[in-house]
Amino acid sequence: MAASGSSRRRSPWPDLPAELLGLVLLRLPSHADRVRLPAVCRAWRSGARLQHPLPPLLPWLALPDGTFLSLPDGAVHRLPIPDDVYYGVSTGGALFLMHDDGRFSLTSPSSAATVTLPDPPFWFRTDNKIRKVVVSDHLVAVLDELKVAVYTRGGGGGELAAWASTACMEWARPLHNSIADIALFEGKLYVLTREEELHVLDANDQHITNVCCIRKIPSHDYYVHDHIWNFVDYISRDYLVVSGDQLLRVKRMIRMPSIYNPWTDDTGIDLQRTYQFDVFEASDLSCGRGRWRDVNTLMGRALFVSEGCSQSVPAATGTGIRQDCIYFVTKGDIITICNQDWLVKWARENPFLDSGVYNMRDQTVAPLPLETSAASTLGTRDGMWPPAWLFPKT
Repeated sequence: MAASGSSRRRSPWPDLPAELLGLVLLRLPSHADRVRLPAVCRAWRSGARLQHPLPPLLPWLALPDGTFLSLPDGAVHRLPIPDDVYYGVSTGGALFLMHDDGRFSLTSPSSAATVTLPDPPFWFRTDNKIRKVVVSDHLVAVLDELKVAVYTRGGGGGELAAWASTACMEWARPLHNSIADIALFEGKLYVLTREEELHVLDANDQHITNVCCIRKIPSHDYYVHDHIWNFVDYISRDYLVVSGDQLLRVKRMIRMPSIYNPWTDDTGIDLQRTYQFDVFEASDLSCGRGRWRDVNTLMGRALFVSEGCSQSVPAATGTGIRQDCIYFVTKGDIITICNQDWLVKWARENPFLDSGVYNMRDQTVAPLPLETSAASTLGTRDGMWPPAWLFPKT
């Protein structure tokens, strides 16, 4: 027995059985660790290939300075972005890049594969703010402040395969309405307006057909009297998220103090705070007869929402992803009408601003899961990236 124990102690790490290697992989908390383990030796690389599919991990955060922050370890990553890129948007699994010469391109952070999209038409102003980009194997939809530009192509191929034939069309926002979010669901492009209407767009033969699936009487933000010297503005932000076989509208409720109260705040800073999320499923999507149905569970999943990218992933033990939770990140909106020096100082000391994790079960908000206090510029307004989630493949 002593000889046997000595032999086991002398066994080299490359001889680690594949089943134990799989248990180690399942408990690694970050994408970087999952990449490093197969790189140790050939035996581990071979064993790691047998462990797919692995449960998803917490995503990265795209930061305004062009770096990416991984959760929960707080490591900051830099990807090989071309020097002529002045603005970028995460599409979830890829990056949409805007170049100095007006070109648009898509690149995969995992494989570094890149495809250049055709030049945008004259009506799509490249100096407009790009809010969101969604990608499938046959369609790229780009949302700016006013309209949606839709790139379509024929033929098959992967997400970033060469585009053989491409057309670009536009869909302008409805009259007296504005666009809140877009999403690809079951092969179709859906548009959510700020008045809670849902439209489905079909891009065929150089033309976009629009059908309103869910109609809603417009509702507006309102003011609530919070204190004799302070009025509080309660506003909402809507996100469109595909979760399994469901298309969800996620309404984020935000408390935004709008008037400085000198009697209670000696710093002179009024900041926004998210206090609640409501989730609705788009049901009965047929010819304007659809409706929003209340949802109180995510069926073993979690949602990650941001203006640039929203996605649903399964929750799993050991991954840090908690079911029935909504992970949210804010682009840096701070409401203040007073001392700007205080605002800058506060933003630097609190880089994640109004971001966190909302638990649908007990309706509480917790900080983002970060093991370290990473230095980031998420609290600043300027930068080449709007804060958004990125899901790199391993």
